[in-house]
Amino acid sequence: MTNKQDLPDTGEELQVSPIETDLESRQDVDDENVGVEQEQAEQNTPTVETGAEETVQPEETEAKPKRKRKKKSNDEGVTSPEKQPEEKSQKQQKQQKVKEQNIITIEDERTVQTERDMAFADLRELQEAARTGRIMTGIIQGFERTDKDFSGSRVVVYHGSCKILISSMKLVEEPEDFHGKEKAEVYAAMAQKRIGAEIEFVVKTVDEKEFTAVANRVEAMSIRKDNFYLKKSGIIKEGACAEARIVAVTPFGVWAEIFGVESFINNRELGYQRIHQPSEFFQTGQRVIVKILSVKKDNGKIRVDASIKQAQENPFEKEIWKFAQGSMYLGKVTMVTERGVFVALDGGVECYCKMPARGRPPRGARATVKIVNIDPVKSRVIGFITHISAKL
Repeated sequence: MTNKQDLPDTGEELQVSPIETDLESRQDVDDENVGVEQEQAEQNTPTVETGAEETVQPEETEAKPKRKRKKKSNDEGVTSPEKQPEEKSQKQQKQQKVKEQNIITIEDERTVQTERDMAFADLRELQEAARTGRIMTGIIQGFERTDKDFSGSRVVVYHGSCKILISSMKLVEEPEDFHGKEKAEVYAAMAQKRIGAEIEFVVKTVDEKEFTAVANRVEAMSIRKDNFYLKKSGIIKEGACAEARIVAVTPFGVWAEIFGVESFINNRELGYQRIHQPSEFFQTGQRVIVKILSVKKDNGKIRVDASIKQAQENPFEKEIWKFAQGSMYLGKVTMVTERGVFVALDGGVECYCKMPARGRPPRGARATVKIVNIDPVKSRVIGFITHISAKL
């Protein structure tokens, strides 16, 4: 039965149908048979509501939207799982419209690139490199470990907005000896030391959705070795000077890549000065000039011995004219051994001095030396320390 409370207040007196008035009068008169009258009223209710709908149909039509609005507010509080994909897709479409909005240009065509334009340009370049097999260059900017046993370790190289992943086992060639350790652990340790190195690689696959790519450095090294060492036209030979990339720095020397071959250069061949800590003079990613001392080929494997020192001009021959025997000069302590002290003078000329009586001087300290002998044949200067001051 329709109640007055369920209908909206329109400011006018509500018109009740004659059928509803007749039902109310029957209920007042027959108080003894309340149960029977209630059953009859329930049976007659559809007829009454039908009559009421004809009279009060506009008010009920206005009440329905209220129930819909209430249901909508509940949906806002608790999102239905079925509606989440629709809402998500609508958001994505909205974001895409924002990214792809039209830009008013100065000329007929837009000349300024957006971030989206540059990202897709980087992606297309990687796709083209993967299709043609072109060798690309990048700097290792990170190391990631996906498993506890290092089996999934890899390095990260960024190409604009794209992320390039290189497995540790595809980054370096297999070492001759693992020293009893797990292969994955050794590969991971070698990969970590090469963070910051400039490397070459071949792109294998590209993921357009994630803007990522998978690459292989060992394959790029193999191509370089074939072109510069194995072919008859190879130009990397003994006695030649070439550019090299430092890919790792250790306390005993540096690893340099020379056109696809990694060569270890010990401290003695790093320079004419006594180098105790290579990290003070060299860093990963640095390019240097080396002299090829030897090239050995064995069953497709290539070993190269090189020297940074011998690619440089001897400072003794170039700068010795600045110094005179019996005179005193200021220098810097570069190395301290049990036998004596090496002091670097201006221009890189080293002077060997006996251990001073006052004690062992710290490396890096300023020292005043008096030259007692200059040997041009052995390119050697000998003297003794007269004064030691604080570090430079």
